[in-house]
Amino acid sequence: IDGDTCRIEGGELVRLLGADTPERSAPWFRGAQEPWATQASEFARTRLREAERVELLTRGERDAHGRLLGHICLDGEPLAALLVEAGLAYPTLAHYGDSGFPELARAIQARAQPAPFQAPWRWRRLHRQSPR
Repeated sequence: IDGDTCRIEGGELVRLLGADTPERSAPWFRGAQEPWATQASEFARTRLREAERVELLTRGERDAHGRLLGHICLDGEPLAALLVEAGLAYPTLAHYGDSGFPELARAIQARAQPAPFQAPWRWRRLHRQSPR
C-alpha cells in the first residue's frame, strides 16, 4: 500500500511497527512528500519480492484505522530496519516503544540513518486538511 503498510494474503492490512514512512497524497492531506513516499513504497515492494522467506510477527493488536500491527521480517530482517537503514523511514520506537518485540526494536534503532525529508508525523500535522 505504501512504505509502512502492506496487504497480506486474505486482504488484511498490516501496519509496520517501528518505522514511519512518508505519506502519499490523499484527500485529507494538502500536498505530498514525493518522491520519498514513492521511493519508500517501491523499496518495500522490491524487498518483499526478493525475499526468500517472509514472516509476520504480531501480538494481534490493531491501530486506530483497524490495521493489524506487526513486524514483517524478510529473510530474518525486519522490513522496518531495512527502511530506516535506507533513510526512507523514521524510527518510531521513542514514541511507541518496542510493542513487545525488544530485539527487533533494537535492530531498527541501531540501523537508523538520517532521512532527507521531514518526519512523517510532523508532515501529517502540518498538511492535514481541516474539516469543512
